[in-house]
Amino acid sequence: MNPREQVEASRDGRPLSKLPERGHPEDLLDELETAELLGRAYATVRKDRNQGLMPGFVEVCGLPHWRRRVLTGES
Repeated sequence: MNPREQVEASRDGRPLSKLPERGHPEDLLDELETAELLGRAYATVRKDRNQGLMPGFVEVCGLPHWRRRVLTGES
């Protein structure tokens, strides 16, 4: 269900479709989400990125983000 369909279903009192439990490989994760996924402290992710130990990020609105597949090794 796309976002508009979700809103309309909610408005009309219809059941909402279930959201996927597992993230999509192309999801963009910020530093906090990356830390949670990797089981690391937020400060560690920031430090490692600043030291060049976490390559593969893209900047979105000036902030680093990683694709889930880059962090999990999915293709």
